[in-house]
Amino acid sequence: MIPNKKNTNGCNPLSSNCVVWQGPDLDCIDVCQGDTISDIVAKIAEEICDTANTAARGRIADSEINGIVQKCITVSQGRSAENLQELLQFIIDKICETDDALSRTAAADPKGFATAYSMPLPEAAQFDQGSTRIKKQVLYDEVTDTGWVITIGNYMAGLQDSVTSIQRTLENHEERIANLERSAGGTTIGGARTTAYGSNTVRPTSVDANGNPITPTGSVATGGARGGGIMSAGAEQVVSRYLLSGTVTAGKLVSEVEKQLFELRRATGRPSELLKAIAYQQQNLALEDRLNGTGNMGLINGFNGSPRTVADAIKNLWITTNDMRAAVADLKATTTPSGCKDIVFDCIATIKRTSGGAWSYLGLDFRGSSIPTGYRDSGTGRQTKITITDASLNVFTTFVDVSGRYQSNQPLQLSDLGTVDKTSNLVVKVEFAVSNETNDCGETVTLNVTNASPCPTLTSSGSTENSISYTYSNVGLASGGSAKVYVNLLNSLGSVIQTKTYSSWGSGVSGSFSGLTAGTTYQLQFQMTTSAGISTTCPSDTLVTSAPSCTSVRVTSSAYSSSTTDQVAGSNSLELAVYNDTLNVYQWLATFDSSNTPIVIYSTITTTPTVAWSHAGSFVAENPVAAISCGGVTYTATGMTTAMEDSGWKYAGALTSPAGTIFYAYALINSVTKTITEVVFCCDCKQITLKPATPLVGGVFYCTTGGSTECKIDIVGDVSKTTVTPKWTIVNQPANGTVTYDAARSTSSQGCFAYQHNGGVWTSDSFTVKFTNACNTTAICNVPIVKAQPLTHNDEDIVVFLDTTTFSYSDAVKIKATFNALKTSLVNTFNWTGDVHYIPLGSGGSGTLEPGDYIKHIRGLIDSQNGQVSTSIDIAAGSGTWDTWKSLPGYFSSSSGSWKASVTVFSFVNQTNTNGNYGSALLANGFTTPTQPTSGGTTNDTQYKQDFDAVLNINDTTSTMQAWATAIQAKYPATGDWKNGSIPFVYNHFIINMLTGSINESAAAALQILAATTGAKMAGRNFYGSKIGGVQFPVDLQAYLLDGVAAGTNPYTGGTGTGSNTIVGLENHKVVPHMYFENGIDWGTDNTTVKDTFLGMMGLTEGSLLNAPSTSNCPRMHSNSTLFAFDASSSSTACSGVGSAATKIWNSTGTVFDPTVKAYSSQSGCTNAQSAYELAPGWYAYNDGGTNKRAQYVPAGPNYWINSSTC
Repeated sequence: MIPNKKNTNGCNPLSSNCVVWQGPDLDCIDVCQGDTISDIVAKIAEEICDTANTAARGRIADSEINGIVQKCITVSQGRSAENLQELLQFIIDKICETDDALSRTAAADPKGFATAYSMPLPEAAQFDQGSTRIKKQVLYDEVTDTGWVITIGNYMAGLQDSVTSIQRTLENHEERIANLERSAGGTTIGGARTTAYGSNTVRPTSVDANGNPITPTGSVATGGARGGGIMSAGAEQVVSRYLLSGTVTAGKLVSEVEKQLFELRRATGRPSELLKAIAYQQQNLALEDRLNGTGNMGLINGFNGSPRTVADAIKNLWITTNDMRAAVADLKATTTPSGCKDIVFDCIATIKRTSGGAWSYLGLDFRGSSIPTGYRDSGTGRQTKITITDASLNVFTTFVDVSGRYQSNQPLQLSDLGTVDKTSNLVVKVEFAVSNETNDCGETVTLNVTNASPCPTLTSSGSTENSISYTYSNVGLASGGSAKVYVNLLNSLGSVIQTKTYSSWGSGVSGSFSGLTAGTTYQLQFQMTTSAGISTTCPSDTLVTSAPSCTSVRVTSSAYSSSTTDQVAGSNSLELAVYNDTLNVYQWLATFDSSNTPIVIYSTITTTPTVAWSHAGSFVAENPVAAISCGGVTYTATGMTTAMEDSGWKYAGALTSPAGTIFYAYALINSVTKTITEVVFCCDCKQITLKPATPLVGGVFYCTTGGSTECKIDIVGDVSKTTVTPKWTIVNQPANGTVTYDAARSTSSQGCFAYQHNGGVWTSDSFTVKFTNACNTTAICNVPIVKAQPLTHNDEDIVVFLDTTTFSYSDAVKIKATFNALKTSLVNTFNWTGDVHYIPLGSGGSGTLEPGDYIKHIRGLIDSQNGQVSTSIDIAAGSGTWDTWKSLPGYFSSSSGSWKASVTVFSFVNQTNTNGNYGSALLANGFTTPTQPTSGGTTNDTQYKQDFDAVLNINDTTSTMQAWATAIQAKYPATGDWKNGSIPFVYNHFIINMLTGSINESAAAALQILAATTGAKMAGRNFYGSKIGGVQFPVDLQAYLLDGVAAGTNPYTGGTGTGSNTIVGLENHKVVPHMYFENGIDWGTDNTTVKDTFLGMMGLTEGSLLNAPSTSNCPRMHSNSTLFAFDASSSSTACSGVGSAATKIWNSTGTVFDPTVKAYSSQSGCTNAQSAYELAPGWYAYNDGGTNKRAQYVPAGPNYWINSSTC
């Protein structure tokens, strides 16, 4: 096309070749964005002509109709259509025939036709039925009232509803738009609407061919007041304030806006490209350290750690750039040389010798200097002057290119010093001078070089009781002139006591010193002096004269000296003990007399000790009657008994006589009389014992199941290493874990071992170790380990049961004081929020409610709830005694709530017969009298089998419910705290069986408790870890329980309770016995060992978070006093029942109606996730500060609470 120049009709002529298509690509006519109007019109014309020609011909080309698969269509005698007209005519005929047939069929049997004839459903009306997609249906099925007609009818009705809804929406929008126009402040001018938006006015106007507005008279508008008139063309007119000036049409303004937007996008890139560029910021840049200043980038004011816009990114770029510039400026200021102040002159002077000690060269190293490139030496001949002077003022001078050697990393070696004495100390002076085109820099450095001779080697030495010999080789100083070498003998304090002087020698010197003291430590020191008077003193070598012959000495109290003047002057001494009886202070002192014989001085002193009675050293054993062996002689602990605490043989330490003989002192301590009855001074170090270094009662260690613990073993006796290196050996590995020796944490007096439990069921374990000392003496130690059971939650209560028929009230008061102190420790260690309750147990008489039946203690926590009369325990009473001592759980009172979800129980018992139904009165009876496990009884006097059933029902939801548990559950409604198929709580149970004898009822109780706990005979390592009894009352249960020794079986294995429940060891149900407490122990707070032991049973150490619980039991929802009303279906009924609400609700957060967590009717149900206690579905309502609120609980979730609102 070419421009029309004849009749423009008011238009500017423009060729169609110059107009391009900016719309989308049109694949059907092969038009692309950017094609010219000429090309597009041509393509459209071609398509029109082709369509017209095809219609005119009335048929499709043979090649085209041959591409159509005609399938069942045959026009005559099986022949397919050959052209379009023939094909269409056949289709019409076929439709008519089918329509006639259908009409006849429908008329004859309409219902049969409707059910026999199927129609395809439109895709929009298709639907899923189960897992099948329904795509076609019969017309109508009267039986099922379904079919194509019904589906399409429902679909059309839905469309009608949608159309109605859309119509209403449109009407609503029209009304809202009209309201917006009215509120925008527009006015009508000349019958047209003129609308003002901010500072722009929009009004209809006419425009010319270039888009300029035309005034009412036909001339082009040039501005003027807002308002204008209405133009015939009706184009809208606006006033542009920024892109264009004055009044323009909306079209022109839009065109300008598009142009500006295009220019902006060309300059900045597309939005997607800008967002992609933002993502190039370094990951975690906000956390990176600033290059300038302290802190990270995120702390700089204005820095955005997560930029989302280009503005954010640019701001971060400038902040980062400014940080880099500031850092570079600092770096430049500190590293850029500035004149001479940045130049450093340094020199290190060293005398080097040959392997034989002869002079080799003087080395001067300038590499510690800092001379920038571009600087050169500026001294004489462009070199630096170096002067070397000896002690006789002989001088050697040389000139060196120092800057060149510095920059090439080459130290200077001067082997020839002219007349300078090479055996003298030297003074080296370096007159540094360097320059570049701008600066001249210099400095003189003076060095004093000590010319020490190399030390020789002590190649051999020997000693007797009174002499030491020596041989030194490779003496570096050459013999001759006034040069000399000396060998000095020094005492242990470093003072010279003898000297050998040599004026001539070859390559070495030899000699000896005599008249020395036996068994004494000396030092040999080699010293050299050159002819120039320079002296070199070499490091000392330590030698010891042989020990003299020795005889052990025993000193009894009748042979003690009474005067301090009996001690020979200068002899060593060892304070054995001090006792202040308030009148005098007595001291026992081990020392020597004038004949070097050990003595004990027993006298009064004037110094007042900090404690009344103290004694040095370590006891050789826990048992006060244990003997010691010395020089092949056994010394018994005369006068000692097992009941005497803090008494027996004690190793006090080693003591060396003035003659050099070493004695090992052992004192026999009697803390009852506050005396030392005898002292043995042993000549050998063979007496040695090992003891577990544990601060706990019984000398046991505790370990959690699957955990680890550190076991330290003290060595009592000599631990020196002068003869052989002592060593530890693990003799027996534990049965339920492994143990390793920790050399890094061991010391010369203590071995450290790491025990790791394997995670299985257990009660106790042990291992044995062996130690060999310097005297080649071996000692073996058994290390007992007992299972620790940590608290389950940090708000868990502790309940202490105490048998008042065997424990005195005074002991009970001390036990309570210790547990109160323990409570403080728990609070201070990990903010424990639980409480300690004390329950004194009496006897119901005639075998009922017996305190020795320790299983009933757990039962009593359940059947005492809400003021119930317990069938398990009898709470002792006594004005001023047990009434004062006891502190019962709050839920024991009538209508006072329920137990917590977890509890830790301590049961203090020492009998199971006199006031118990489980065991015998004497150890000799074994498992008889009565026959164990006991069985029988009714309600208040049940025996072991019935009580074991109760334990099983409490712990195991799969066990068969027996009489006691069934009766308890029957007492509570369906929403009670213990439902069938659930557990009431979880617990840990510690049984403290205090021994009062080795074969009496307390020993028999130990047998019953341990047998019931393990449920089987015990392997050796498990048995020796159980630690039964102590020094005063040791109990031997090997004949009953030690596998391989016990003749019979453990009767607590494999039997059944009163029902079909199989009896197993109580260790499977969190029961751990502790049977190493003995009668007479101080249970009070003065004996901190007891409190530490109770903490250890729970796996805790005061001040340590190891094994401390970190979670709490579930809290009550809303508050501890909130009760909820419930109705399964009606929210209004639930709301109206708030006044008589009775339902308690727990969840894991305490937040009322928290939709993210399940809710339960008991704390145990919530904490232990028991479905039996999950709330029933329905409506729950409560009073919140005077306002009733409600919500619906949905157990299926995912939102467990819905429809929360005010009643």
